[in-house]
Amino acid sequence: MVADIVSFAKREGIRCSARGSASGSLVAYLLGISGVDPLKHGLLFERFLNPERLDLPDIDLDFDSRRRDEVTEYVLKKYPHEAALVATVPTFRARGAIREVARAFGLSYKKIESLTNALPYLSIDKIRSVLKIFPELKENELREKHYEELLGVSEKVGGFPRYLSSHLGGVVISQGPLQDLVPVQKSAKGFPLAQYDKDDLEKLGLIKTDLLSLRMLGAISEAVEHLKMRRIDLNLETIPLDDEKVYQLLRSTKTVGCFQLESPGMRQLLGKLQPTKFSDIVANISLFRPGPMHADMITPFLERRHGREKVSYLHPILEPILKETYGVIIFHEQVLRIAQDLAGFSLGQADLLRRSMTEKISQEEKE
Repeated sequence: MVADIVSFAKREGIRCSARGSASGSLVAYLLGISGVDPLKHGLLFERFLNPERLDLPDIDLDFDSRRRDEVTEYVLKKYPHEAALVATVPTFRARGAIREVARAFGLSYKKIESLTNALPYLSIDKIRSVLKIFPELKENELREKHYEELLGVSEKVGGFPRYLSSHLGGVVISQGPLQDLVPVQKSAKGFPLAQYDKDDLEKLGLIKTDLLSLRMLGAISEAVEHLKMRRIDLNLETIPLDDEKVYQLLRSTKTVGCFQLESPGMRQLLGKLQPTKFSDIVANISLFRPGPMHADMITPFLERRHGREKVSYLHPILEPILKETYGVIIFHEQVLRIAQDLAGFSLGQADLLRRSMTEKISQEEKE
C-alpha cells in the first residue's frame, strides 16, 4: 500500500522521501519506499518493526509541499470507503483557557490581550508558578486577587477539547468500510475525516500513514528544474557522496538553505567538526539533538575526532560498536547493539530499552 503511494508520487513527478525508522527495512528499500540501503549504513530492522512491541510502526512519507494534496486525493479516491484523514483534538492550554474564560466573563478584547500576550505556551496547571517566577510577568494583572476567580475557572477548563481538526498528514486505511468502525465527517477541504485521533485508531487495530509536506523538497525540485533549463541533468539518486567541493562548502559553514544544516547552532557545529565524508554529516546532525546535547556528548566527540583527547571505551565489547564515533554513543542503533552484545538482550528487547530512555512506554511493555 505504501509502495503504491510512493509509486504514484514518482509517476507524477512529485518528489518524496521516507523518514525515520522505516530506513531500517530492507523491504522498504527494495520497494522504493526508502532511498537508504540499511545494509550499507548498518541500520537495524528491529528499530522499525519490533516483535516485542504491542503497537505497529508508522511509515512517515514527506512530499513536496506544493503537491502533497495530490497524493492525499489519490489515496482517498483509491480507497473511497476505507480511507480518511486522521483527526487531532487540540485542548485548552493556559493562554487559550484564560482567553475563553475572560471572554465569558465579559472582559474587553484589549484587556484580554494585556492579560495573555506575555504568557508562555504551557499547560494551565503551571500558570500560577510561572506568574510567581517569571520576572517579565511581575506586572501582569493575573497576579492580583481580583482575577482569582478567572484563574480558578481557567484551571478547570484546561485540558478540555477545543475543537476537532485534521492531523497534519495522517491518513488511516481500513480493510473494510471505515464508517463501520469509526464516525466519519467532512474536513475543511472536503476530505473524509475520521473523528478519532491516532491513539484511538491504533487501539482499534487501524494503522495510520503519515503523508507529510516538506517545503525543502519543493525547493530541491525547483533547483533541479532550473538546472535543466541550463541543460544540466542532475539525478539526485546517483550523485556522488564524496565530492570534495561539497565538503569544502560544509566546512565553511555556508549552509543556509541546506536542509537540517542551516540553523546557527548547526552551522557552528559544522565549523567545529569539519566534515570530510558523508558519515560526518550524519554524525553532525545526530549530535545536534536534545539527547547528545544534554549529555554533553559533543565535546568528547570533537576532542577525540581532532586528536586532542585519547579515544577510550568503557569495555572492549564497545570498541567495534563505537569506533566510528570515537567511543561516544550518538545513534539509536548503537544503543541497541550495546544492549545486545553487552547484556545479551534480543534486538527487540534492546529497542524497548531504548524507548524507555527516550519516551514513555506502557506498563504492559515494561513487563
